[in-house]
Amino acid sequence: RAMLKLNPFAAVMKRKAILTAQKTQYVKQLEAEKGKPSPQLTYKARMLRIRAAQIKKAMAAKPKKAKKPKTDKPKEAPAPKKAAPAAKAPAKAAAKKPKTDKPKEAPAPKKAAP
Repeated sequence: RAMLKLNPFAAVMKRKAILTAQKTQYVKQLEAEKGKPSPQLTYKARMLRIRAAQIKKAMAAKPKKAKKPKTDKPKEAPAPKKAAPAAKAPAKAAAKKPKTDKPKEAPAPKKAAP
């Protein structure tokens, strides 16, 4: 009881240990009586196999969630990659200059409120 106060999950772990021990005991009994197993043991073994198959099928059908990348800190590019975009920047600026051949008109002055 003191263990349950300290760790409530201890009851779950204890029950799981008991069930696992029972399961291994059934398997050992089946192996010991390979010649002619009792109907009760074969039924329990069959149920264990069916349940294991159900769990495996459910886990395979369950979609996995995609991991989202952490956005806390922006990733810095390595130094060689930073130099390459800087070299391409003047070429891009030169390419944009011919597109702006039309002179921009000055905006009309605003009229003062009466």
